[in-house]
Amino acid sequence: YGIRNKDRGKVMGHLFQATAAEICEKYGQSLRINIYAHDFDVLNMYIMSAFSMDTTDVIRNTYIRIPSADRNDFVFAELDKTQVLEYRTDVIELYRNLINHLRVSPIFYHCNGFLPIEDRFEDFLSEDMRIFAAFHNNQLVGMIDSEPTDIEFAQADGKAIRMGDVFIKSNYRGRGLG
Repeated sequence: YGIRNKDRGKVMGHLFQATAAEICEKYGQSLRINIYAHDFDVLNMYIMSAFSMDTTDVIRNTYIRIPSADRNDFVFAELDKTQVLEYRTDVIELYRNLINHLRVSPIFYHCNGFLPIEDRFEDFLSEDMRIFAAFHNNQLVGMIDSEPTDIEFAQADGKAIRMGDVFIKSNYRGRGLG
């Protein structure tokens, strides 16, 4: 690659997004990217992109910690499948807001595979999917999904899970709920 611009990372990000979207459309199974070790702008763009963050979303031995007293009016709980169905409309709304947010963000997020959003809801009911939710005044205001990881180095003990998408209603962001 070659870029003549002061915003090298941003330009490379746009080029990558256009190329990766086409690869994803044609059902590419893998993508190898070579980056010059000294090209920090481009390297940082890839590290911070959705593609490169896969290895950072594996969790082990995690517990929920509520760090400040202002969270006392929130309830955090894992939802069972009956509750996921009960909150179907809210889950779809949160997911739609997340996709719309990611469409305008500086990361690569090829969301066509998740549309229509209503069809994605069935994934939340799968046997392996776990949903953790945040409630305020009995209203679902945020959630995170997780599944067993498919990242090889983390599968060794069979206990690791992969964090999925985090959805927080916009008027609840910035409070540390995620």
